[in-house]
Formats: sequence, structure tokens, C-alpha cells
Amino acid sequence: AGAPSRHAAMNLASPQEAQVPSNVALPHSVPPPSTAPPNVVPPSAGVATGVFAELPRGRCLEITIFSTWGDPYYVGLTGIELFDERSGVPIKIDDPRTQVRADPADINVLPEYSHDPRVVTNLFDGVLRTCDDLHLWLAPFTPGARNMIWVDLGA
Repeated sequence: AGAPSRHAAMNLASPQEAQVPSNVALPHSVPPPSTAPPNVVPPSAGVATGVFAELPRGRCLEITIFSTWGDPYYVGLTGIELFDERSGVPIKIDDPRTQVRADPADINVLPEYSHDPRVVTNLFDGVLRTCDDLHLWLAPFTPGARNMIWVDLGA
């Protein structure tokens, strides 16, 4: 199984600023991506770098994963937690099937997989500390390429 990423950059952008490739289907409420350059800095010399906004605002959270903990073929996460800036209360994602997307989506994009349970919607199922495949996300990883996760936070 893949290990969690150690290099990631997060960018909370307004829908107009979201950097979503045209080949990734997002909920109909998210407009097409802009042509602005990505707002991330790739890692260098093994040091995690990126854009991490303090008290960001926006509707579309973009997470870019640049590397793994050493697995040359897969990247995975156990969960993502988001918190409200005012109350500190966790933000609930109402419908991960329509609000969360990844590219690549998961290992089911590979010809040898078709019904693997390690899908991106598992990142918001509330189970954070686990090794249970039913609560993980796993996707193919290609060195030099970016793995992306987008979360539509709604209005």
C-alpha cells in the first residue's frame, strides 16, 4: 500500500482561481479553471515547500502532492480534516461523491484494478487513524508529475 505524502501544497482559492485541469470532472457548481499559473512551489532538496495560507478564504481547496514517503509507484492518505476559522469546529463535507475529486482519481484508473475500495471520497469519511483499506485513498504516483485533490466547500 502507498504511504502518505510528505510534500504537499494547499491552495484555497475562489472558484475563479481554482487550477483544475479540464480533464477532471468537478461538480457543476465549480466553474472552469483560470489560465493563471499554479500557486505552488515544488519541493527542492527534500524540504517541504509550498503555499500555505493562514486563515484562507474561498470555496475550492486545491491540494498538490509532489512526492511520497518513498514509494515509487503509489501515493495515499488516510484523511483530511478542515476546520472553521472562527469556531475551530471541523467543517463537514456533505457529499464527498460530488464535492471531492482527485487526479489521478485512485488506483482504479489502472487496468489491473477496477473495484479497489481506496477511493478519494474516503478522505472525508471521518476515520483518520487507520490502516483499513475501506477508509484510505490510494492513487498511482509518477515522479515529476503532480497528484491533485480538489474539495468544493460550497457556498
